[in-house]
Amino acid sequence: MDFREIEIFEVIADLYTKAEFSEGVSLKIREMRKESVLQLLPHALSFFNRGYRLDIILTIIRKKGNFILGATTKQEITDIMKPSLTYYNYHELVPKTPYHIEEEELLLMMEAISSCQLNELAINRIFTLYRKIFPEGLYYATE
Repeated sequence: MDFREIEIFEVIADLYTKAEFSEGVSLKIREMRKESVLQLLPHALSFFNRGYRLDIILTIIRKKGNFILGATTKQEITDIMKPSLTYYNYHELVPKTPYHIEEEELLLMMEAISSCQLNELAINRIFTLYRKIFPEGLYYATE
């Protein structure tokens, strides 16, 4: 195991503990939260094993985890667990849900590049995401 993977496990463990000791919610919601937090682990390890930056992966886990910890219905958790995708509104690409995570969208777009040719709109979206996530520039985007 790469020692950097330990950070992924630590974040998951912290989120799981918070889900376990959530106050003011039913046992059913706590169980759904815990199950959802555990589902983040293979997702994160998959990105890690494909060589994506650890800080970006941890950001995704933390953001999704915080959304999960705030969820009070099964539908919210279902929406949170969906990939952060966009749709075209005849003007631009916009997030599909209020639980959208731009860092996850960027990694998914990078996956798409390897399997298909992207149109100009998608390429522009990638550059927009890069500028937001790496304001210091693309040169510094590597570890």
